[in-house]
Amino acid sequence: MEEKETAQNYEMMVILKGEIPEEEMGFFRQKLDDWMQEKRGTIHNVEVWGKRGLAYAIGSHTEGYYLLLYFELPPSQVKSLEKALRLEENLIRFKIFKKERRGVHAGE
Repeated sequence: MEEKETAQNYEMMVILKGEIPEEEMGFFRQKLDDWMQEKRGTIHNVEVWGKRGLAYAIGSHTEGYYLLLYFELPPSQVKSLEKALRLEENLIRFKIFKKERRGVHAGE
């Protein structure tokens, strides 16, 4: 019988292009939810920080929609998540941080 890999807690900051319509943010979140379910991950909380100016221009972008996500994912799936995010055309930047397990989900 196959043993399940223990999921780890992560935090991820995402910056989407500032010129996209707001409904595109919803489509991105739905794609991310679907991907997480497929890979045995769970999103616990999403903080929408909204549209903000970037600290410095990234390419031609000076504004972006900021999202902060708290989720659990088996460690073996993190590289796959990074690859999927790199293919996302409306994404400017992302950063994933491993969180320490404290018994309570981050962001709650």
